[in-house]
Amino acid sequence: MFESRGIRIHMEKEALEFLMNVAWTFIVMAGLCALGIAAGIPAARWMGSRVGHMLSCLSDAKFEGPCPLLGPAAAMAVRGNLKGAVDAYQKQLEEHPKEPEIYWRMLEILLGPLKDGERAREVLELACSNLENESSRSALIRLAADLDGGHYLPFGYLLGKDGRDPESGACRAFRIEPPPLNAISLKPDRDIVSG
Repeated sequence: MFESRGIRIHMEKEALEFLMNVAWTFIVMAGLCALGIAAGIPAARWMGSRVGHMLSCLSDAKFEGPCPLLGPAAAMAVRGNLKGAVDAYQKQLEEHPKEPEIYWRMLEILLGPLKDGERAREVLELACSNLENESSRSALIRLAADLDGGHYLPFGYLLGKDGRDPESGACRAFRIEPPPLNAISLKPDRDIVSG
C-alpha cells in the first residue's frame, strides 16, 4: 500500500514537473517571440536604410508635392499640336510655377516652330519672376537667345524634308540618319602599342 501510494506520488510529481516544463517552454517561446518582434522592427528599418543607401538609385529626397505631369503636353507637341501643347503647359504653370522644365518646353515651342516672340517674352519674364534659382533663369535666357538666333531649332522633324526652317535656314535639332562612314575616323589618334 505504501508502495502504490509512493508510486502515485512519484507519478503525480513527474506529471507536475512535465506540466511545469511545458509551461516554462511556452513562457520562454512567448518571450522570444515578443523579443523578436520588438527587436525585429528596428532591425528591419536599420537594415532597410543600409540597403537603401547601398542602392544609390533610390533617393531619400523629400518633395513638397508631386512633379508636374508633362507627358500629355509633350505628346501634343510631338504630334504637331503645338498650340494645344502650349495651352497644356500653361495649365501646368498654374499648379507648378517654380518648375523650370515647363518654361523650357514652352520657350522651345514658342520661339521654335510657332515663332511667337511676344508670348515667349511674357513666358520668359514670368519665369524670371517665379524662379528662385539663378542658374535656371540664366539657362532659360540662353535658351531663348539660341532659339531666337536660329542656333537651335527644336521640332525639326515638323519641317520640310531637308530638315531646314524655310525662314531662318537653321538645321533641325537632331539628326535622324547617322553620319556617313567616310566622315568617321577609324584610325586611332596615337599608336596603342608604342603608347
